[in-house]
Amino acid sequence: MFRATLNGAIVIVESEKQFEEIYEMGFGKIWASEQKNMPNNNLTSEISQKLNDISCPEKKFEATQAKLFTLTDYETFYLMKDLKILELFRKNQFNSEIFVENALEIFTVNDTEFVRKYLAYRYFKNKGWVVKCGIKFACQFVLYEGSITKYHSKYMAFDDFCFGENNLRIGWNSFSAKCRLASQVKKVVGQNYLRKH
Repeated sequence: MFRATLNGAIVIVESEKQFEEIYEMGFGKIWASEQKNMPNNNLTSEISQKLNDISCPEKKFEATQAKLFTLTDYETFYLMKDLKILELFRKNQFNSEIFVENALEIFTVNDTEFVRKYLAYRYFKNKGWVVKCGIKFACQFVLYEGSITKYHSKYMAFDDFCFGENNLRIGWNSFSAKCRLASQVKKVVGQNYLRKH
């Protein structure tokens, strides 16, 4: 069983050995001290509030230590709920455990569309893709076929929620822009539609 702590709005795996195992499975990110936008392990409530306003779960702030091993909200929830191999603890004086139901509440407060985005994340993970944050490519997720250290991402995944056949949140102009961007970075556009029945 792996162990992680929730420090402010960032999920941190403190054991380097455990993180290496998780990373080999296609989860997590390593922040090195030479990176300008490394998350701060000592978050104040003000910075924590700013983190909540960022749409991508891989939050970034200035470095205070040599290495930081982080998981996104989606990765954390997937490891807790679906794979059942991660225990999450709150970083406080009691180090209290956060259960799946509580984690869902916390992540939903951080991102009001967490559930919808998580369903898309889970769909791709269950299909065998390595799923990473796609903010660098202006999309929700980028998908890797295998190891992220050996291969470039292949797809840019966008997700949209709709309540019926004719109620899509994407227009032709937006879709055309996504396709142009994808061709520039040598990726294929993947558009998900989650329908509410």
